[in-house]
Amino acid sequence: MPTIFISHTHTDKKISDAINEAIVNLFGNKMVRVVYSTKEDDGGIPHGNDWYEWIVEQVKEADIALILLTPNSIKSPWILWEAGAIEGIALATNYDKNLKERRKVRPITFDLQPEDIPSPFHRIQTISGDKREDVIKFLIDLISQFKNVLDNEFEAGMRLEKSVNKYMESIRASLFKIAIFANQEEYEDIKNMLIEAKFFVPKNIIRIETGNNSFKKAESITLLLVHYHSCSNEFEKILNLKKDTDALIIYAPAKDGYRIPNEVLKKISLESNTTIVNFRGRLLNEIYISLMTTNYSHNV
Repeated sequence: MPTIFISHTHTDKKISDAINEAIVNLFGNKMVRVVYSTKEDDGGIPHGNDWYEWIVEQVKEADIALILLTPNSIKSPWILWEAGAIEGIALATNYDKNLKERRKVRPITFDLQPEDIPSPFHRIQTISGDKREDVIKFLIDLISQFKNVLDNEFEAGMRLEKSVNKYMESIRASLFKIAIFANQEEYEDIKNMLIEAKFFVPKNIIRIETGNNSFKKAESITLLLVHYHSCSNEFEKILNLKKDTDALIIYAPAKDGYRIPNEVLKKISLESNTTIVNFRGRLLNEIYISLMTTNYSHNV
């Protein structure tokens, strides 16, 4: 059975789970074995085992060793040490002329610019795990490499788009942040809706309070949602905070005859990537469109 070894931090486990799920959706259950470098429940190192010996064994047995490089992992000396050990072991055990053209160690980056990637990986071609086109190429490569375990390679190709769509949904929920400008009651209502829709994980839904210094928390977040009625006094400040590449959704429920003043509407009309939503039923749709189509960087 082909084996894929995933090196990751505990905080990036949801990303590992998304990769594992994509592989299962593509190949079927128990056709490709996925081993995590973390806890034993995920096929990781058993309690009491020697870490280095276990890593050596896993990399030797694996057909591919994936190293997840994220804003979390590149700050961890441990994961970089583990990644360095994996690369060294792979080079020592995989230099065979029959395998010469097959890359065993494959770094996958998430939410990183090229200059953020640690120097040991500069000479290795990386995969952008948050870019759809890179993910498709990676999965097609897996189909080609592991075609011997497939009953029908064509059918696996037919499952590709669905597998990628599900994977990208999981990655968006794990990585993307949204800043919500609202009072506590409205924030909780919108937050619960986003969690129920599985658009975001709770830690990536950030409330920005008005009238204090919490606006600074929104400076690095590129999807902004404003509940206009509870933030109208600070709205101009929010517009000044927004960058051209940010997506801004203004939620202004049509109730009690309250409307956004015409002078404010004129200012909004000059902003790029900005949408006004008056009905709750459309709010999720507009957030989804912003996630899918707006060309913005996401921060973890």
